[in-house]
Amino acid sequence: MNDNLMNPDQGFMSYEQFVEVAEQIRGVRRLYLSHGGESLLHPRFTDMARYIGERRIARSFGIETNGILLTPGIADELFAAGITIINISLDAADAVTNASLRVGSSFDTIVKNIRYVAANAPEGCRVEIFSVLTAGNVEGIANMPALLHDLGVKHYRTMQLIIRNEEMAAHRISLPPELLSLLKKQCGEYGIEYRHYANPSRTYCYQPFKEMSVTWDGKITPCCPNKTTGMNETPYDLTNMWNGPAIRALRHDMVRRRFTEKCLENCDIAGG
Repeated sequence: MNDNLMNPDQGFMSYEQFVEVAEQIRGVRRLYLSHGGESLLHPRFTDMARYIGERRIARSFGIETNGILLTPGIADELFAAGITIINISLDAADAVTNASLRVGSSFDTIVKNIRYVAANAPEGCRVEIFSVLTAGNVEGIANMPALLHDLGVKHYRTMQLIIRNEEMAAHRISLPPELLSLLKKQCGEYGIEYRHYANPSRTYCYQPFKEMSVTWDGKITPCCPNKTTGMNETPYDLTNMWNGPAIRALRHDMVRRRFTEKCLENCDIAGG
């Protein structure tokens, strides 16, 4: 389950809403405190992480972050809370390329924070770097294994850009087979576990079968782009929603590749 704490254009999930959601999903296998936004911007994020850990809400919980705000102080608070997964986005192995892809980002700050997190993560906390491949970074992506080795990172993932609109489509690129082989070879030599996520299957979408997301304002959705599934019900009961008629109908349609209009408009899996 994903708990989308922040939408930069709209607002933050309230702490009260967060507690209500958390208590309804107690015992869930995995929880991500992020989905489509930089959750470390939330003023009470570390309080939320601590709540998940102390109350044993999830067997495993983690975050996806761009790493800029993942300072040693914040990292130590997350470690103390019992976080088990820290996924950090880094799309380039040099400052120039990073600046071209991430306006306003600081490569040096991200690298410094990654080094600290990798060196100080407790046993049982997986630190993984992931890169989204685009036309702007694919040529230099072969330099990533050496950088990650220097930073002490043991897990690396590349993935193709998920297309949300025509502008994003212009940046989409597939990982050339020879580069994939090189990345596997280099990561193997450095002792880094490497995975690549290629084009998703277009026969059906797995997300309604494996995940549920709660947006910053408490809406229930099976994925980022599709927020019009009619899954929200009264009273607010996440367990019933997970097995309710709206999500069951969506799963039925997904198996038969009958994607909703929202899926076709906004999702690379359905619209590709």
